[in-house]
Amino acid sequence: MTEIEKPLWDAVEGGALRLLSADWLRRQGRNWIAKRCQELPEEAFLPPSKGLEYLRASKVVALSYRWLSREHPDPDGFSTRRLLAFWDYRLLMIAASSQRSAVFWDFCSLPQKDKYGQRTAEEDERFKKGLDAISFLYASPRVLVLQQKQLPPAATARGDVTYDKSGWCTFENAAAGLSSSHGGKRFVLGQNRLWPSAALPPPPPGKMAAKFADEEQTIFIGKADREEVSKMYADLYVTVRTYDEAKRRSTRVCIDRLVNTPRLLILAFVLWFGLIGGAVIASPTFTRTSAAGPHPNGIIAPSVVAGVVVVLFPVVLILGYSATARRACSRAKVKPSFVDV
Repeated sequence: MTEIEKPLWDAVEGGALRLLSADWLRRQGRNWIAKRCQELPEEAFLPPSKGLEYLRASKVVALSYRWLSREHPDPDGFSTRRLLAFWDYRLLMIAASSQRSAVFWDFCSLPQKDKYGQRTAEEDERFKKGLDAISFLYASPRVLVLQQKQLPPAATARGDVTYDKSGWCTFENAAAGLSSSHGGKRFVLGQNRLWPSAALPPPPPGKMAAKFADEEQTIFIGKADREEVSKMYADLYVTVRTYDEAKRRSTRVCIDRLVNTPRLLILAFVLWFGLIGGAVIASPTFTRTSAAGPHPNGIIAPSVVAGVVVVLFPVVLILGYSATARRACSRAKVKPSFVDV
């Protein structure tokens, strides 16, 4: 677990954010209509310990999609069918889908309001804790973000807001863009395309705040969501940037040691093995072989070869090690542990 993942791990462990079992979800079939978190049977969820195990093993997917209404995000099961098709995509079966055993689906994973627009106090507390962690979920290098960008034909005909103009979808996409370049991935459902989360540098908070505030660029169902989402992204951005800077400083120190230490080692090895090589050359066996003239078969005396190998081998080895360290340093400057934000 990295520092930026701690809020996510705490939310999963404490039960504020519940992960669906992919096996259970697939057994419901494509005609299943998603239900509120409070209405699902306990068997639909993974125990917190199992959820953490799957998260640690990078077996979690997070669904990113547009809610079609305030009351229900997917009343006709369109997104459900698109999600289940993910596991039927045979070409990706081994690479991704067969390894993904847990699902985050906000409507099913966080406590939702009832038909009267209410939650209990306990549900509201769980919801807030889970909501605080979802930005870290989408940014986690261990999570595959499934982007369901298509709308049902009826919604398209009505001219409903698209995925790219949805405020929450814009946030989720931006959060995924802050993911580790060594782990995080996004998969666009329907396009069957798997691509790195950090493929493009994510925009800074100021630019995203302006985008969230502009009603022409982003649409939110709830009016209060604009400020909330903008704050969540800014906090996540600062957290990832701070972590990134610390990792890069640590990487630079480590690589500096890798680059500079061999210089001292080379000198030490040359002196040490020079003494050993000198001892071999000065040995009685080597002296008698040299005094007797060339080897009768024209072969260099084994003691001479041994002396040369003893002296040169560590020098070549350490020079190669130093060159490798330099290349690692060069790569680190171009591609640090977290994307350069």
